[in-house]
Amino acid sequence: MLPMLLALDIGNTSITFGVFDGKNLVRSGRAPSPSKLPVTEWAKIDKIIVASVVPSREDEIEHLAVEKLKIEPHFVQHNDIKMKIALTNKKEIGIDRLVNAYAAQKLYGAPAIVVDFGTATTFCAVSEDGTYQGGAIAPGIEISRDALHDKTAKLPKIMISDTDKAIGKDTVEAMKAGIYIGYIGLVNELIKRFKHELGPAKVVATGGYARMLSKAVNFDIIDELLTLKGLQMIAAEKG
Repeated sequence: MLPMLLALDIGNTSITFGVFDGKNLVRSGRAPSPSKLPVTEWAKIDKIIVASVVPSREDEIEHLAVEKLKIEPHFVQHNDIKMKIALTNKKEIGIDRLVNAYAAQKLYGAPAIVVDFGTATTFCAVSEDGTYQGGAIAPGIEISRDALHDKTAKLPKIMISDTDKAIGKDTVEAMKAGIYIGYIGLVNELIKRFKHELGPAKVVATGGYARMLSKAVNFDIIDELLTLKGLQMIAAEKG
């Protein structure tokens, strides 16, 4: 019988989880904090693998895993990922970014540009020989929206939605245009410049806003579960 694996991606805004039966993802979801994870449903879990960019949550996750599931979780480190890295300080790379890049080149090939729409929007470049070349980090679309509301006296906190009108007829329409169309410009320009430096490459998008933005950005692949799939592959390699 293949082991049941729990993969956890601890981000700044939420925790994404996936339960794998061998290679098959049988359940996935998202929780705002460790205490909101559906631990009682995970009685058959054999192994836990974690990618974290939030050190302050790691002790809580470890306590939860050991106390409730009697399993010591494995927190992915840079040397767990079998990928060449063309950076001087490899530990500067967020583990989630490296897991995404590894999963993208394993599943979809290289060269690749991986765009992850999380709290921050990250862009990662993988060259033809599978080497992680570096990338770019931009404020996430929700951070951009929240900053307009938080740093001004009169601008409301709006829902992010797509629009094809650049000229808004009221404040909300104007904000939607600036945020959505402006963000499309940011993403398209960075992808264009990545391709100029990297050469022709497949664009793999993941994260919550990938599908919305795909209406105006030419992604080759959208895989919203890319990080979880990468974690499963890393766990399988470790045995």
